Amino acid sequence: MTSPSRGQVHICHAPGDRKYVVRLGRHLAAAGIRSTYDAEPTPELPADLVHSRVDASDALLVIMTPASASVPRVEEAIARARQIGREIFPLQLANNDGFYLLNGLDFTDVTDERMPGELLLGRLRSVVGAPPPPPEDRRGMRRAVTIAGAFVVVAAIILAVTVWPRGTGTATPPVPASSHVASADAALPPGSVRVTGPADDAVVDRCAKVTGVANLDGSKTLLFGVNRTGPPSPDWYFTYAAGFRNGFVAKEWTADVYLGSVTRQSYDVLVLVMDVPAAQTFYAAHQTKDGSYAFNAGLPPGAVTGAHVRLRQGNTDDC
Repeated sequence: MTSPSRGQVHICHAPGDRKYVVRLGRHLAAAGIRSTYDAEPTPELPADLVHSRVDASDALLVIMTPASASVPRVEEAIARARQIGREIFPLQLANNDGFYLLNGLDFTDVTDERMPGELLLGRLRSVVGAPPPPPEDRRGMRRAVTIAGAFVVVAAIILAVTVWPRGTGTATPPVPASSHVASADAALPPGSVRVTGPADDAVVDRCAKVTGVANLDGSKTLLFGVNRTGPPSPDWYFTYAAGFRNGFVAKEWTADVYLGSVTRQSYDVLVLVMDVPAAQTFYAAHQTKDGSYAFNAGLPPGAVTGAHVRLRQGNTDDC
């Protein structure tokens, strides 16, 4: 039995073609077609991860290049799509006579990094059940209404600011939005870590900037543990926070947290405190081939959750 489809397509590709795929995803979104893609930088991914992305889609778009013809995650996605009966749409980005996995399928020519036209977009809308785009005149009318509405909102704000009674007392500063977020100036007990930004439920970039404070001795390091909570996933992804692989975590630190390849999803981000040797052993046992991140079905043994923040992904832009 296959998983139910979700009104979207999945794009599989070689890691080197990601910039084109990001543009393609925006092009599809503008045409009313939701999409996902493999944003990880490694040519090989766990089979169950590839399967879950293909299973959650109505169709598979394959970016055909000489590199993608031999990428394991592309081969796995094509095999899975055929196994569960998903439609496959090849897009020829570069000359790839050696792409035997797709023999017999018609392909769309997108050489010179052009975007697919309405013929393919119409077929994809049919497969995913997306409505056709509105006629051009209706789209123009909708833009005009949106602009007019914006002027009304701005005018209302200006009027409110002008006529609203002003008090003479001292304004009360706003309360922080998250109990997880602490001031960088707050005193920390030994062994503690806190996140100072962003706040819980903030909408952030795919590569989110996280700041924090720490009071750790030199034998400790920090790992970010990232888990998707909406929709839920059993997998955890790990990176070192700000490169403190050998300990000596700074009192104030800033680091990037990598999220996923789909917008509007929710994530738990844990800041894990670990002894340096234990973190190195765990990371080495679970890292990808290029060492850019590690993944596991659970948290590292001996890890202590020093801080926790909940984030929502707002875009799929490059880092």
